[in-house]
Amino acid sequence: IIDITDRRKAEDTIRHALAEKEVLLREIHHRVKNNLTGIISIIDLQIDSQSEPAHVSLLRNLETRIRSMALIHESLYQSKDLSNVIFAEYTENLMQFLFNAYDKRMDIRYRIEMGDLTLPIGTAMPCGLVMSEIVTNSLKYAFPDTFSCTAECGEPCIITLSLTREEKCYRLRIADNGIGIPEGMDVNQNRSLGLHLISLIVKHQMRGTI
Repeated sequence: IIDITDRRKAEDTIRHALAEKEVLLREIHHRVKNNLTGIISIIDLQIDSQSEPAHVSLLRNLETRIRSMALIHESLYQSKDLSNVIFAEYTENLMQFLFNAYDKRMDIRYRIEMGDLTLPIGTAMPCGLVMSEIVTNSLKYAFPDTFSCTAECGEPCIITLSLTREEKCYRLRIADNGIGIPEGMDVNQNRSLGLHLISLIVKHQMRGTI
């Protein structure tokens, strides 16, 4: 006969501590999401008071960037795993928001090829910001009213997002079948805020390559 009372008490203490930690983490994600939603609401009010299209565009882009971060915390709050994001589900939510905000043609589609890969929040957040910037650019500029994907490409207008695991690295690929980058434009030299953010996030925050 072995007295395991102390061991059982220790196990119960650990389980109780883990349960408290899970509740705390969920509350943190919930509160961060609510705070970001509050900021988005303030930006919406500011947009409604603006008459200059350029100012509205700047505020809308800012709102999109904050929304992409809020969605991460919402995904984690609703997930069983509080440290990793099921990236396909997050991307689906992000695409629905971006298409509602920017798709004026209503004939553009998106395709997500990510399987069941998960990413830790420290990687998912910057990836979400990068996707937001690139997809927003596609919706704004890749499919002008005069461009027909069916006539030019023989297929519907589509934006494809894929995430694959390659040994110790991940490859995030975002593509569209629109008009393409203007000839002679060097994205590495372009100083627009969006492209500058993409470069900053990928190269310095995630130590990746473009």
